[in-house]
Amino acid sequence: GGAGTGGAGTGGAGTGGAGGSCTPTGCAGPVCDQCTVDNCVPSTDGCDQIADPTDRQLCEAAYACFVNPANACVNQGDPLNCWCGSNPTTCVTSNAAPTKANGPCLDAIVAAAKLPPGTYDAATIKQVFVDPSRPLGRAVNLTSCRGNFCNAECSVP
Repeated sequence: GGAGTGGAGTGGAGTGGAGGSCTPTGCAGPVCDQCTVDNCVPSTDGCDQIADPTDRQLCEAAYACFVNPANACVNQGDPLNCWCGSNPTTCVTSNAAPTKANGPCLDAIVAAAKLPPGTYDAATIKQVFVDPSRPLGRAVNLTSCRGNFCNAECSVP
């Protein structure tokens, strides 16, 4: 099965994960879920309301990468370093190494930004980073909301 896909240990040990089949955004358990309901906006934050299953999976993959403790890239709910890596000032404009984004979630972010296949454009990724019409924006918005309002409940840095 899909147990542990994309973020083992991302929240409240033993508090969630019905049968180990939870989605990354839903694995942290009922306390995180309630905090999310109380503080976040379902129409802009999170993956649950994305109708297209492929887009929902892209959103979940980006969120899972953001909250994976091994990546340690979220700072007070801001996953920008998950994209930028060691290039925090140039990643939003540069499309080429060595100044291009090199964060641990680069591939998941590019996929969830829904750029045309085989393309990379930093300016476009920056533009859609918090856009809830894209899977990336919904993952970023949920990470930000949980990081600011539910960090203890959801284990989001």
